[in-house]
Amino acid sequence: VRTWDTAVLFSWDEEILGKPIELKWEWMSAAQFDALDALYQAGVQVVWDPEVVGVGPFNVEIKGLEGELFEVAHYEQPYREKVVMTLLIADSIDAQVMS
Repeated sequence: VRTWDTAVLFSWDEEILGKPIELKWEWMSAAQFDALDALYQAGVQVVWDPEVVGVGPFNVEIKGLEGELFEVAHYEQPYREKVVMTLLIADSIDAQVMS
């Protein structure tokens, strides 16, 4: 699933459970990447809600995370480019449980 800007369209049913999916970004800040990397390194399931009516939330585990570091004009603000995150969708969470 390629992401564009801050909006993504997800149209999954229950068939996605137990399957890995890839999310891709052209770039993201190093801080965002580091936060995702901490979850990846911990190897734990987290709740992910794509915030789309009728889709999710899901328990997921990050199974892979890659991104190339490149420096922008202001070196104090590094970014990662060509970021790919592989999620394993463990199970769906009843929306009522989340409220």
